[in-house]
Amino acid sequence: MDQFTKVLVVVAVACLTIVQSQVSFESCSMQCGASTLGNAASNTHSSTFRIGKQGPKGEKGEKGTNAEQCECNDVAELAQKVSLLQRALLKTCEDTTIISQSASSGIYTIFPFKNKSAGLEVFCDFETDGGVWLVFQRRVDGTENFFRNFSDYVTGFGNPKGEFWLGLDSLHKLTKNGEYELRIDMEDFDGNMRYAFYSNFLVGAGTDYELTVGGYSGDAGDSLSSYSGQKFSAKDLDQDTRSSASCALLYKGGWWYSNCHSANLNGLYLGGNHDSYADGVNWQTWLGYNYSLKKVEMKLRKK
Repeated sequence: MDQFTKVLVVVAVACLTIVQSQVSFESCSMQCGASTLGNAASNTHSSTFRIGKQGPKGEKGEKGTNAEQCECNDVAELAQKVSLLQRALLKTCEDTTIISQSASSGIYTIFPFKNKSAGLEVFCDFETDGGVWLVFQRRVDGTENFFRNFSDYVTGFGNPKGEFWLGLDSLHKLTKNGEYELRIDMEDFDGNMRYAFYSNFLVGAGTDYELTVGGYSGDAGDSLSSYSGQKFSAKDLDQDTRSSASCALLYKGGWWYSNCHSANLNGLYLGGNHDSYADGVNWQTWLGYNYSLKKVEMKLRKK
């Protein structure tokens, strides 16, 4: 979004705020006519000022013009226009900062797709590594089941305030222009934290939803780059490269498995060390195949 467009949105929202502050929605009239202002003042101050003795009658004044009639519909129409402008321009977490320069991490509605009426509720992270990250996966307490059918992974599930998966369809539509980067934040049960950053991230079209990822940096080790080019698999759809078995069934998750994985961030929430092999929330290059992480966030950001 260019600077002129940003200014346009700010001005529009500011105008709406000012107009709304001058409107009494209870009486459904704007304070723009003399009689309206007089009535408003009378109603506002009637409990504060006492009316004194009536003075002498003054001279008759000139005939005035009819006061301009301003309806609440004017404000509603303006609000609708600003809303349409927001829908057209608020496509990323970064764009939400146009409305609030002091935006804090939390739930926002953006409109990144051609169907402008279909808003997408997302969690925006404004704190990590420069902020404006859109979080698309989170594991934190094991309350959400991630061992699901492929259709659930396509549409998404869970709650952005807690554990969730945004959805492969949304990920494809968001990243298909190839201008996104990926960050994965991880924490173990001792409070140790690591991250993996990838400068290139893209999810292909369905039904493969092929992963493109590369340009690693970070301190968690690279457990993902080697799976660039892999299709997404779930328990009811085997698209991995292993001919003898389904990786999704073996390792209890939905992922871009090959033969089979070094990362399983949608695996079972097993709470730290586990005896079973590679079926937890695993990141092999940090804590191996027998440790299930406490917290994981996968997030994307426009370059």
